[in-house]
Amino acid sequence: MSIQEGSIGLQIQYTVLKEDGTPQNISSANTAGSKKLIFTRPNNTVLTKDAAFATDGLDGTLIYTTMAGDLVPSGIYQLQADLTMPNFQGRTAVDTFQVFKNL
Repeated sequence: MSIQEGSIGLQIQYTVLKEDGTPQNISSANTAGSKKLIFTRPNNTVLTKDAAFATDGLDGTLIYTTMAGDLVPSGIYQLQADLTMPNFQGRTAVDTFQVFKNL
């Protein structure tokens, strides 16, 4: 499935991985504001959104559901998690995804 510019209600998933490529347990990031997804748009504007666990955090997966204006403009987006846990505070590796232009 492709991601189209301006999509609303699309669930973006990001999995925090260990260096060996397996999912990181992030379940201790369980307080308000301790899980964020940071998006850098193709025009270099930054969008920071609170994220939720996809399940319970043991699988390292965060989700965010897009709202109006989140996925504008089209192009290559960068995505990174920002976590606050008892044993870690910081950002994860950067991933990318493409948002396609509409007709």
